[in-house]
Amino acid sequence: MLRMFHLLLAGSLIALVAVPALAHSPEAQKLIAAIEANGCVISEETGAAIQKASGLNDTEGKAAAQELMSEDLVEEGDDGLLLRTPACLTAELAPAVAALTVAIRAKDCRMTRDGSEDILEHSGLRSGAAEEALEWMMSQGQLVKDGEDLQLKTEGCL
Repeated sequence: MLRMFHLLLAGSLIALVAVPALAHSPEAQKLIAAIEANGCVISEETGAAIQKASGLNDTEGKAAAQELMSEDLVEEGDDGLLLRTPACLTAELAPAVAALTVAIRAKDCRMTRDGSEDILEHSGLRSGAAEEALEWMMSQGQLVKDGEDLQLKTEGCL
């Protein structure tokens, strides 16, 4: 966690910034919307509902799925294929962001070099999940650099 804190402060990690989405075909857009509406996972349990919600036939669905895979928007997970759009990533990160917010708020809304290990322990997150959540929080302006520290900029810490 301390190493991650240094990397974040040093600016070596690429910040996630809002960029326009790549232009997707209308079929891919329909498939994305259907997958997001069904929990961002394509599995045996959700496949039929996704196909029905998308309104795509088999040929259109396969072409749209291939488009998403070629753009690395789909990856294998434990529960099936996972859609990696901003909406799905935000939903996936929500519990980790909430845990970090509570942990940082408990430290007077600041994440210091000396306090980063305590925050990780208080959050109950493993290092990788904490790092993803911290990067997302910084990209959204919820956590900002303040000298050598990170300052939480959410309700109760403004």
